[in-house]
Amino acid sequence: MINNEMDLEKKENRKPLIAFLFSCVYPGLGQLYNGQLHKAVSIYIIELLLILTLFYYGIRSTFVGFVIGITMVIIFHIVVIIDSVIVSNKLNNYKLKQFNKWYFYVLFLLCIYLLNSQVFTYFESYSKNYKIPNSAMENSLLIGDHIISDQKYFDKHSVNRFDIIIYEYKNKQGNEVKRVIGLPGEKIEIINKEVFINDKSISSVFIKHIDNRILKKDQGNLTIDNNLMVSRDNFGPYYIPQNSYFVLGDNRDLSADSRYSGVVNQSEIIGKPLYIYFSLGSEPLINFREYIINKNSKKVNHIRWDRIGKEIE
Repeated sequence: MINNEMDLEKKENRKPLIAFLFSCVYPGLGQLYNGQLHKAVSIYIIELLLILTLFYYGIRSTFVGFVIGITMVIIFHIVVIIDSVIVSNKLNNYKLKQFNKWYFYVLFLLCIYLLNSQVFTYFESYSKNYKIPNSAMENSLLIGDHIISDQKYFDKHSVNRFDIIIYEYKNKQGNEVKRVIGLPGEKIEIINKEVFINDKSISSVFIKHIDNRILKKDQGNLTIDNNLMVSRDNFGPYYIPQNSYFVLGDNRDLSADSRYSGVVNQSEIIGKPLYIYFSLGSEPLINFREYIINKNSKKVNHIRWDRIGKEIE
């Protein structure tokens, strides 16, 4: 008991460098080191409220909101770090408090980690970030595009033709991003690469073909529900079931889509991509020959500044 009282009476100067490093580890930890427990907790609550506000009114909707949100959080962190350094520099002959022990600092970080894990799980139910892994959606989406999605978009909006959707791949082996082409109840057919819906040709500016060859019906063996659908370029006719959507990649010759894996059920749709917040990669494919030559070779990647902030349409 005497030793504990002596420990509590122990005095020492607070070190600004330690306060700085602690604040860099997590905002508020530097204040805890300075004996400001209430301020440390307040900083966490303020940061949480700030992130929630920016998340709902900015990050989830536009790239500008995303930038404003990130900037404000960074500024808040800088202010907290500066505060911890200034206060620690003034604390000479500081009387150590009971929570000025290494295990209290660890406990503080553990509590923050557990709380944050719940908060970010909640965030991810509304919005997530994805990285595009393949060229199936070129030139709308390129390999190395990092995108933000709205996971609740289709809870309030109907799925329309030409919407880009994120959906669970068959057997939940990952997620895919493709464009909706056929709607429930429609007849879809592909004839020599041209898509027909209910016997009417549909086309749009986003479609890309890099292979000039046309695979005839007798050159393919694609099937859906054990029914022969023939080839990549000559497909169907196929009648889309209710509550299901026929999706295609914009890069039609290199896309594993509904021609190969079947339609996407309404229940499998999990979100809508909104915008690109970062892009690192090479230039998109020009032709099929380039794809064959370079598919196993490493390309030189660079930041694609012109894509950052681009809305996904």
